[in-house]
Amino acid sequence: MTTTRADDMTLPCFRSLLPALLVLLALGCERGEQPADTSTKVGLGVTESASGDSCPPLAGGTPEQYAAREPDDTMPPPPHLGSWNDSKRVRLDSFSLTVPTVASGRPLDAHGSYWISDFPSCRYHCSLEITFTSDSTAQGLDAYVKRLQTVDSTAGDDALDWMPGPARATMVNGQRGVLMDTPCGDCTAAELLVYRNSTIARVAYSIDDRERITPALQCHLTRVATSFRWEGP
Repeated sequence: MTTTRADDMTLPCFRSLLPALLVLLALGCERGEQPADTSTKVGLGVTESASGDSCPPLAGGTPEQYAAREPDDTMPPPPHLGSWNDSKRVRLDSFSLTVPTVASGRPLDAHGSYWISDFPSCRYHCSLEITFTSDSTAQGLDAYVKRLQTVDSTAGDDALDWMPGPARATMVNGQRGVLMDTPCGDCTAAELLVYRNSTIARVAYSIDDRERITPALQCHLTRVATSFRWEGP
């Protein structure tokens, strides 16, 4: 389920959506909408919970993305018809997330990634990928983000095209995190970075470009990402 990049299909318009998404997330946190963590402490534990939802107002009236479908293709129905409000807490080893009940979590794969998929309203591929990176310099989150946003002069003429967007601060379980949109040739993508003990957690979502331009779907996936919580010492 890895995403294939194209050379020049990045959609810059999504960068303008991040401020609105962060405002909605902040309002949700102030109102205490994030469910408490009642996950089990072993295996892949889940607990039913409920949360408020400020994302639906962003839905409706959104145009198609740049066509990846043929002109005679029709939009298929969502394969998973669950609710974003009907949720559970999922623990995968050293972290947990609050995800829709219909979503599926997969343990660490051979490439060092954890995956959450099968989200409501996703007609094609949309998923969260969680990876962990060691900060060998131990300089902290800001220094790490700065390195990500520094152009590699040896990477060719298109290096700037593959740099992440502006870093935007957000709160993740009382800790500071950074949210950035990320270049993706055939998808819409963004990632959340959280730092602890010289380890960076990267929680990245991607949405197939055959979906509509859906600020609401981006909002939902961002909310799931920001429910990230470290588990254990």
